[in-house]
Amino acid sequence: MILKSGNIRYIFFILAILLAMPLPFPLFSGGLLWISPFMTLNSVLAAKNVIILNLLGFLTLVIVFFRNRWICRYTCPLGVACDWASKVRSDKGKIKLNLNKYLAIGSLGLAISGAPVLILLDPFNIFHMSFELLRTGLYFSASLKVSLLVVIILLNMIFPNIWCRSICPLGGIQLLLFELKNRIRKLTLNRKPKAYERRLFIAGITGTVAGITLPRISFLSSSNNYRPPGALPEPEINLVCARCGNCSSVCPTNIIRPSEDARNIIGLLTPVVDFSDSYCLPECTLCSDVCPSGAITKFKKEEKRNLFITSVNINVDQCWLQQQKDCNLCRFHCSYEAIEIRKTSGYLIALPVLDESKCVGCAACKIVCPAEAIKMI
Repeated sequence: MILKSGNIRYIFFILAILLAMPLPFPLFSGGLLWISPFMTLNSVLAAKNVIILNLLGFLTLVIVFFRNRWICRYTCPLGVACDWASKVRSDKGKIKLNLNKYLAIGSLGLAISGAPVLILLDPFNIFHMSFELLRTGLYFSASLKVSLLVVIILLNMIFPNIWCRSICPLGGIQLLLFELKNRIRKLTLNRKPKAYERRLFIAGITGTVAGITLPRISFLSSSNNYRPPGALPEPEINLVCARCGNCSSVCPTNIIRPSEDARNIIGLLTPVVDFSDSYCLPECTLCSDVCPSGAITKFKKEEKRNLFITSVNINVDQCWLQQQKDCNLCRFHCSYEAIEIRKTSGYLIALPVLDESKCVGCAACKIVCPAEAIKMI
């Protein structure tokens, strides 16, 4: 029996919910984000790099080239929620607002310039973000992410189908590709451009100029937070990050959290590291494995010793060895062999000495130090 398009949509809707839940298989977290061509195009154009999972997005891109709005009809979970919300009103009057194509073109211009900020409007990402309360607990950042979905639902209850028909940039990408296919088929590419095509061109130029300008607005991106290993530097990470929450969801030691720093508005909800209770495991690469936007670059376990997080300061006057107490926990737990216990000038006893060329700032030494003599700086 052939499944109807409506049934397939509900299958993907349920799948999207399952993949947004806390899973025992962290690599599957947010798995549907990879099939979104809007997410793929923004991340690839911004990072100037392709990883193997991006091929899923390119495959979907090929499908929508031949099948108009295939994603909307079959796979988009947010579209299902918007359809339900739109049924609240019996009045099916339409509001004339056609932003989706312009947002799509503008977003690609931003991405080419290295600032894919509109990646936040990817419908797969919006749906996935809204479940962060279940993955990480009740935090302000998680509540903020839910609010975006709530706003879209309420908007569709007031103006039926406005998100899918008029705003969604992923829908805009699909419409543009399908129109391109039709023009190629009819051999009408050389005809005089219509007014809306000129507006699309202006949207692309505007996005490109904005993308060049945004990274240079340094006063909007002032942060002293620690970032995960492999994270892009400031302010690029604030512009590239999709705020999907995958990295914080899969972190085995729960040190990655969404930023709630009001001093860095443009970096709100981007991943930051909190070393209060734990440290970054040397063998872990999960945050880079699940990042769909390229805000945390893909790296292997053996490459991690070259990924700097932060600096370490050892207050030897506070160290237990200085108090004639036996201890070598910092050296023992340092997987990077960055700490030695030896005599130094000015001290009569052996004390911990840090080799900064080997230290990446994983904070293992800080967590195990019984004297709290080690600080991250």
